[in-house]
Amino acid sequence: ADAIREDYDSIVAIAPEFASVSTLDEFRWARMIVCSRNFGLLVNGHRTSALVPHADMLNHLRPRETKWTFCEETQCFTITSLQAIGAGEQVYDSYGQKCNHRFLLNYGFCVERNVEMDGFCPNEVPLELGLDLALASSSSSLSSSGSVDGVDDRVCWE
Repeated sequence: ADAIREDYDSIVAIAPEFASVSTLDEFRWARMIVCSRNFGLLVNGHRTSALVPHADMLNHLRPRETKWTFCEETQCFTITSLQAIGAGEQVYDSYGQKCNHRFLLNYGFCVERNVEMDGFCPNEVPLELGLDLALASSSSSLSSSGSVDGVDDRVCWE
C-alpha cells in the first residue's frame, strides 16, 4: 500500500474537512516537498525537522564544506563554513553519502561520478560469485583449465 495514501486517509478519518482543503495528489506533492527540503535538528534537546527557507537551495557536494545546526543560544538555524569560501563562490551543503537511487528519490538528481575520496562508491554492491566444483563435476564435465563445460568461472565486475 502507498504510505502517503495511508497518511492522507488517516488525516481525513480524523478531520474529514481536510479532504476539501487538499486532494491526495496535492497532499502527496506537499509531503514530498517537505521530505526533500527538511533539515533534521536537535532543538532544546528534542529531535525534530524544520523547513529552512534559502538553506534548502544549497546544492550538494561531498566532501562537505559546511555544517548546519540549531544554535541554542541564539535560537537560530546556522550554517557554518568548514573552509574558506571566496567572495562570489557557490556555497554547497552535503546531502550525505548516499547511492544515486536515494539521491533521485529524495532530491530529484543523481551524482554523475558518485565516488567518495577514498574510492568508495555507494552505488556498488560487492558480489562474490563462486562455483561449487564438486556439485558442478557431478553434473558437468570439468576441463583441465578448471572451467565447467568450457565456461570460465571467473567473473569481472566494473
